[in-house]
Amino acid sequence: MAAPKPAHNLTHGDWIALGVDALRREGPGALTIEALCRRARRTRGSFYHHFKTIGELKQAVVRFWIEAEADALARIAASDAEPRARLEEAWRPAPAGAPMELAVRMLAIEDEAIAEMVARADERRELVLTTLVAAAWPVAGAEAYHLARTLHALHIAALIRSPLALGDYVHGPGAALAGLVERG
Repeated sequence: MAAPKPAHNLTHGDWIALGVDALRREGPGALTIEALCRRARRTRGSFYHHFKTIGELKQAVVRFWIEAEADALARIAASDAEPRARLEEAWRPAPAGAPMELAVRMLAIEDEAIAEMVARADERRELVLTTLVAAAWPVAGAEAYHLARTLHALHIAALIRSPLALGDYVHGPGAALAGLVERG
């Protein structure tokens, strides 16, 4: 981590970046005012200059994750790759991003406002997946939506697997589902 900025230079965005890094590396338990202030080598007053509560920072961290995920999904959906390749890339958890997504979902268990944010992000992801399913497989409408939700459920289930098993867990069920759909 870079040397800390002088107290007067630590911005709102710096605190969010610090929270994102702490959540990604150490999980939800790292998001306490005390732990973040130690990490930043700042006083509680520096934190409170930008956030009224730790909950406010947690929501900002989750918003950051949601925006990053939405941007990544939009890039995948708009790419020139074949429809099946775009679909596979969109629903498979990236190993590098899995710890952050799992940590965000753990925060959602504890905080109703964050749970609502994650639910809206999930709905958007499922809508994009629905479009990609319809483009990749011979299905449409409600069937495409339900298959997209199934893929999303596999995505979430894969997050709780061992990081070493992530690829195998995702590939097998996804390939089986694709085979079923393509055979009709």
